[in-house]
Amino acid sequence: MSRLNVLGGLVRLMMPAGVISALYAGRLTEVEGRRIDPKAQALLDLVATVRGPEPVYDVATSRAQLAGFVERFDQPGPEGVRRTEEELPGAEGVRAARVYNPEGAKPARTLLYFHGGGWIQGSIDTHDALCAKLCAGAGIRVISYDYRLAPEAPFPRRAGRCACRLPRTGIGRAGPVRRSRAAGGGWGQRGGEPRGRADA
Repeated sequence: MSRLNVLGGLVRLMMPAGVISALYAGRLTEVEGRRIDPKAQALLDLVATVRGPEPVYDVATSRAQLAGFVERFDQPGPEGVRRTEEELPGAEGVRAARVYNPEGAKPARTLLYFHGGGWIQGSIDTHDALCAKLCAGAGIRVISYDYRLAPEAPFPRRAGRCACRLPRTGIGRAGPVRRSRAAGGGWGQRGGEPRGRADA
């Protein structure tokens, strides 16, 4: 991995979509007649540059690469967000969770967040800054849940492991959560049939 190539990839990613599209000049990836967004193509190329030309076949390396990518390129979360470490009862025992609250506020809405990573990589740490940004930007409480990953937790049971029940009296120091004011969300979960729920 050349630092110059990585720098070039970062500069290209920051350019306007029209400029990026012109730079690729018809070289954008197409799948079933649908062309990828220019910025998405630039991001994919940057990831490929960081990872190198050799494909990754083992899970441990893939997880380490994702963590390293976040450490190198992710911007820190905004100020004014209070984090608390919690433990929530899950489908098969207690799991760790990180709760984000706007400093000095008691948000009425809650997002139960399941991090991306194709069910095999990622963690509440790799998505820490993103959850803080969601909390600050939307003015809501965000609960990032540390669900079990494959292949240690193989399909199809992995989706069920995302289910966690928030006690009616609240979740420790984070405060009460009402079912009518809670929602689930995350990146890359659409194809994996997520069944996460925030019950109160």
